[in-house]
Amino acid sequence: MDKKLEFNEALSALIEYATVNGNEITLEIIHTYFDDILDSEDKFEAVFKYLIDNKIKITDLDMSKYTSKDSCHSCDGEASSGEHHDHHHSDSTEEEKMFLEMYMKELNEVPVLSPEEKAILIEKGCRGDKTAFTNLVEAYLPTVLDYVDRFMGQGVRRGDLIQEGNLGLIEGIMNYDHSLDFDTFVGVYIEKAMKDAINEELSVNRIASHAADRANAISDATTELAQKLGREATLEELCEYMSLSEDEVRDVMKMSIDAMTITTNAQDNE
Repeated sequence: MDKKLEFNEALSALIEYATVNGNEITLEIIHTYFDDILDSEDKFEAVFKYLIDNKIKITDLDMSKYTSKDSCHSCDGEASSGEHHDHHHSDSTEEEKMFLEMYMKELNEVPVLSPEEKAILIEKGCRGDKTAFTNLVEAYLPTVLDYVDRFMGQGVRRGDLIQEGNLGLIEGIMNYDHSLDFDTFVGVYIEKAMKDAINEELSVNRIASHAADRANAISDATTELAQKLGREATLEELCEYMSLSEDEVRDVMKMSIDAMTITTNAQDNE
């Protein structure tokens, strides 16, 4: 098989692997996909850079040398709460700002409970008392906000993180194991809900970006071949020129057409 074709197939397969594994991979996995294809460290480093640019974390690699200083946040999403806050406000829509203002106002009206009152709510709420359950959820909404600040700047807006975290909180209360610390237990559910939302958003964006890169490459190759041949290239000629299979070219072209259709429909509906 042509080396370029092997590389394209390996890269696509690796991105799919990372997508279903929480957007994290190891150097060993990368080498598993590329050891028989790439023959120099420079080429591997180009793959590392591409993966990191697409928000895939290489867990056992010092990624700082592959990320630019202009990036808003590192791949593991660590940044100060102040930086997250500023980034959020610069990207927020008016609707989201209104939602957040109303939400914060409602939170400020929720009474602060003593440890004893919380213990009673936990006991009753987790045993099926609907009123206690509702009050318990309300009492822990500020806890969700504490987790939100940890995950800002990773592709999901603050309002969406709050909603996902609240759902995680509810799920945690419903599944509470009374032998464990309540705060720690529901915290795991809140954090997982936010991470899942971020991973899903990254996966969607990455797949779209990867398809767009390929579509642009096909467009450029089509233009170059037309200039060389003095006519429009056939599908077979295009595939040979790009070292891609016919199925891959058709899939990329179809995704491009679908994306254009979705964009046009969205604009028409505005």
